[in-house]
This record gives sequence, C-alpha cells and structure tokens, in this order.
Amino acid sequence: MTKAMRIPVSRFAPAERVPIEIIHRQAAALERVPLTAELLDAVLNRVFILNPQRQIVFASRGALDLASAKKHRDLLGLRPGEALGCVHADEGEGGCGTAEICRSCGAVSAILESLAGRRELREYRLTRFIGCREETLDLLVMATPLAHPEGTFSLLAIADAQSRSAMEQLFARQPPNPDRKLAPPRAGKARPRARSARQRGR
Repeated sequence: MTKAMRIPVSRFAPAERVPIEIIHRQAAALERVPLTAELLDAVLNRVFILNPQRQIVFASRGALDLASAKKHRDLLGLRPGEALGCVHADEGEGGCGTAEICRSCGAVSAILESLAGRRELREYRLTRFIGCREETLDLLVMATPLAHPEGTFSLLAIADAQSRSAMEQLFARQPPNPDRKLAPPRAGKARPRARSARQRGR
C-alpha cells in the first residue's frame, strides 16, 4: 500500500503542492495558448500565473528580472515569495504563505482572494536578501482569477508603489468579478527549456 504524503502544517494559506510533473504539464499548456508569453512580456508590470496551489506555472520577463532568474523554468513550482527571495518564505513548514507572519502579507492575501474568484488589489512590502544585502521593496499587487480546466488560476501582476494611480485606475475599470478564461491550448510542441535545481514539486 502506498503511504499517503504528509501535508505540512500551515498557519495561514494551504500548504499543499502538486508534483513538478503536473507543474510542467500546466506550464506546457499555457505555452501553447497563442501569444500568452508575448502579451504578458509586453506589459510594464511583472506577471506570474499561479495554479490553485499558488505555485508558479508562468513568469513574464519582468517577473524573471525581479526574481533574478534567467528562464521561467527556473521558477516553476515555486511560490512567489520563494521565487522573489522573501525573508519569511521558509519560516512556515509549507513554505511561502504558511507562516503566521504571512497573514499580514498583501501578496498572499490577494492571491487567495483571486483563487476564490475575486480580483484583489493590495499593497505588498517585500523584504529579501540580494546576495548579502537586505532590501525592502514597496510594491502593489493585483491578483485576477483565471478560469482553467484544472481549477481557478491566479494572474498576479506586481508593480512599484509609485504605480498606484495606474493600478487603481485599471482595477476600477474592470468588472468586480471578471470571468477571465485561459483559451484552450492548440495542438503544438511546447518550447523546450532546461530544468533547474530551484524547482520544487512538494
């Protein structure tokens, strides 16, 4: 009999993750949606697409730059705080979003709202280490629900706090509960990318 995998204890957001094989399948499906990467790379904000377990399945070029990563495959399976180097990402047994302090995180709260079907705009103060230097970034995040065959995904846009006016205007122009969908993938071959030691599938 196969032993059931133990789910880590969480003080806030659910800790459960899906295996990296599922992450790769979800990421490949997104890559086959026409112009997804091109459109999200073109926007000024940094963009992650997260699955229902808050794991990264897509990262725009801007998000890669913020995370100091070269390829979006380097971030697949991670959660945003883990990818961005948040100093609290490893405080919870289940990683980003599962520590007591994560209750005050604007990014985690916005993501949870979007996974429940509601778009959310929040302030996000990110403290992280860059090399041996600690830095704090004042950011804004807007999380938008995306309908997907495997459940609700989250499109997480991250902007500098100076962009508050533009982000609030965008938030106000959109309907309160957008029914956004990921277009069904067309048949095609996903772009090959190298695997990285930073991937997580727990």
